[in-house]
Amino acid sequence: MTRKTIAAVLLLGAALASCRRGPSPSAPVRYRTPSGDGVWFEEGVDGADAELEGLVERSGFSWVILPWAKLARGENRWIVSRRAASVRPFTRLPVSLVIETDAAALAVLTSGDTSTRLALENALGQAAREALDGAGAANGIHFDFPFSPDSAAAFAKVLRGVKRRLPSGVFLSVTVRSAVSGPGRGKWLALARAADGMVAMVWGLGDAAEPAATDAFATSWWAGYAPGARGWSRDRSGVATGPYSDDVLARLSDERDLEFRHDMTIFEPSLMTFLLAPHRPVAAAARTFRNGDVVSFRQPSVKDMVSSVRGDGAGRKFLRGRVLAVPGRSEAERLFPITAWKDVRSGKTPLPALRVSLASGPGFVDLSAENASPHASGVSRTNNWIELDLAVRRLREVRPGGFDRFDLAAGSGRATTPGRASRVLFYETLIGPFEKIEPARIVLAGPLSAGCCRYRVHLLASTGEEITTDWTETASVREPGNAKRESN
Repeated sequence: MTRKTIAAVLLLGAALASCRRGPSPSAPVRYRTPSGDGVWFEEGVDGADAELEGLVERSGFSWVILPWAKLARGENRWIVSRRAASVRPFTRLPVSLVIETDAAALAVLTSGDTSTRLALENALGQAAREALDGAGAANGIHFDFPFSPDSAAAFAKVLRGVKRRLPSGVFLSVTVRSAVSGPGRGKWLALARAADGMVAMVWGLGDAAEPAATDAFATSWWAGYAPGARGWSRDRSGVATGPYSDDVLARLSDERDLEFRHDMTIFEPSLMTFLLAPHRPVAAAARTFRNGDVVSFRQPSVKDMVSSVRGDGAGRKFLRGRVLAVPGRSEAERLFPITAWKDVRSGKTPLPALRVSLASGPGFVDLSAENASPHASGVSRTNNWIELDLAVRRLREVRPGGFDRFDLAAGSGRATTPGRASRVLFYETLIGPFEKIEPARIVLAGPLSAGCCRYRVHLLASTGEEITTDWTETASVREPGNAKRESN
C-alpha cells in the first residue's frame, strides 16, 4: 500500500539543543490517561473520513493509537520519517501517536555508549515534541520497539529522559511482545516503572506477552490482539518480497486461475498457513503477482483469540482494557474489521451470516449471496459452498459470476456431467465481512420446473466451526417476464 512519507533530518547538535530546552511552561493541560479498549490502526487512517470516529466509538473503543514516525540511524544522525500529519479525523477520543525505530536503536541501547544513547534520547524527545505540537489534539506517545531484556533496561533510562522533555501529563506507553518472566524480569521491571502504561501483545503473529507476568509489574497495561494475516512472496529466481496483509490474501483467494493449498511444512496449531500460486498475472495492493510466484500466508487462529479475550483478564488487577491492532487503512482491507470486536468482547462466537437470493428470467436462474455479518469465513477451497437444486436435468450453461468456482451433481449428490446434472455447487474460498457475491447464472435448456428451486449452505467459520443449513424451499421461481426474488 502506498504511504506518503515526509523525511526530516535531525542533526545531533540540533537535537541536543532543542531537546535540552525542555517543555514550555505554558503548554496546555489537555492530557489524560486512556481507559477501556483501544484500537491501533497499524497503517494509519484516512484523515478525511468524517464517519470513522463514530464507527470506532460504536465498535466499543474509547481511545486510538495511530502511527506517527519512524527513526532510523544515519551515518552521524537520526532520520525521522513521518507516517502521518495529524490525528484527524479524531476530535473526541484520546489519541496516542506511535514512534518506531529500526534495529540500530537496539544496538545503541545495548552498546553501553553513553553519548550515542543520549543522542537517541534527544532524537526521540524531539520526535515526540513534534508529534504533540504538530498532530493536533494528541494525548500521548507510544514507543513500539522490539525490546529484549537487555535493551528494555537501557530504554527505561532513555524513556525517563524523554519524559522530562515533554509537557506534564503526557501519557507515555510502550509495546511488549515477548515473555517478561524468567531471569530477565528485573530489566523488564525497570521499563514497566518508567512507562505510564504497557500494551502487552498477547495474541498475534510473533506475539508472546504473558498476561499474569505483565500484571505483576503493577503498572497499567492493555492486552493486545493482532488478528491480521501476513504473507510473503517468492518468485522463480528466489527473490522474496513482502510482507503483505489481509487485502492481498482476500484478493488472491478470489482468483480462479490459482493453485491453493495448505502449507503442510508448518505445524503450528495456533496458525492457519496457505500457499497461493497464480497461473496468470494478478494485481493486488499495488503489486502484480505472476505465474511462478508463490505467496505464503500465515493467519492467526481467531478461535484462540476469542478464548484469549475471554480468559486473559481474569484476576488481572492492573489490566485497563484491550487493544485491537488492525492492518489496512479502511474496513474493506481487513478480514477482522473493528466492527467485529464488539461481538468478541461480549462473548459471542464470530460467525458469518450468508443470505442467499434467487431470481429468474426466461430460461435462467440467478443466485447471489451476501454476508450480513462483520465476521469473515475461514479460508478453504472446499468448505464454503451453496448447493442449488434445480429439480430438473436441463442445464445448458453455468456462469459463476462472483463465485470462485462450481461443481455439478446429480440428484443423489454425486458429481456428474452437465447433461445429467440437476444440482450446482458454488464455492467461495474466503467470504469477507459484509461481502456481496455477484450473481451466478444457470442457463437451462427448457422451462423451469414447478418445484424449482431449493438451496442449502455450508460454511467454515474463522473459528473453525462448521455451519450447515437444511434445504431452504423457495416458492416457485416462475418465468417468463416478471423475475421473482426469494431470499432466506
